Amino acid sequence: MLRLAATLAGALVITACGDSAATAPSRIALVTFNVQGETFRVLLTSADQLVAARAAQSGGPARIPTARIVAGTEMNIGWTWHLEDLSFTEATIEVCDGRPSDVERQGTQFGEGRFCPWTAVIVRVDDGSSEARQQPSLRITKGVAPGWASPVDVWTLTRRA
Repeated sequence: MLRLAATLAGALVITACGDSAATAPSRIALVTFNVQGETFRVLLTSADQLVAARAAQSGGPARIPTARIVAGTEMNIGWTWHLEDLSFTEATIEVCDGRPSDVERQGTQFGEGRFCPWTAVIVRVDDGSSEARQQPSLRITKGVAPGWASPVDVWTLTRRA
């Protein structure tokens, strides 16, 4: 009887504690930025970040994105890094200003571990709403344009259905 009680108590403790594995942050929205012809994407994980991104996109005073650089792509396709803990500010120190390619070269050591591109412009906020799906999407890629011998920036404006 004592063994049965101990077994049941152990099972209850294990069940109550649940799985201790970390869960991925919830996706609220995906923001695409353009910095001097280069794009990068950031996953927003809070409603406050989405409100701040919409305000920056609408021309609010806090337009400079600033975030911690983390190794790994996550949603930032085309780069070996991504950003976490994104916020927007009116001014930052120069050490974290730059282009996505600068971060790619220096990795998480760029800008003392932070990226805050002063010239960043939000080109898309995708929060899954019908408004976001109907906004045109600006895509900038490196490619060879017809009649050009070397790679150039190729700008494509599309409307998502």
